[in-house]
Amino acid sequence: MKEESKTAADDSGTEGKNKADAPKSGKKKPAAKKKTGAKSRIPKLSEVQQTFVEEKIKALGSLSAVENFYALDDKVSKYARLRALALFGKS
Repeated sequence: MKEESKTAADDSGTEGKNKADAPKSGKKKPAAKKKTGAKSRIPKLSEVQQTFVEEKIKALGSLSAVENFYALDDKVSKYARLRALALFGKS
């Protein structure tokens, strides 16, 4: 008679079965929701760029002035508009 060693799988009620052999339930786990907070929307800039833009925002003095000055569709302009919105709020 051949002796079999007892494993963790044997303790769980799946004697002689591998996890890969177990039937699949057909249900998929829902994908994790991507965070869409303000931090994830703010483009990454170097510290030098951030400092320059922050000072420019303060010098411009209003959300509309920042939106007019930083009107392009680039990282710096997006950063400036989002920071100005956070600083000045919606008008």
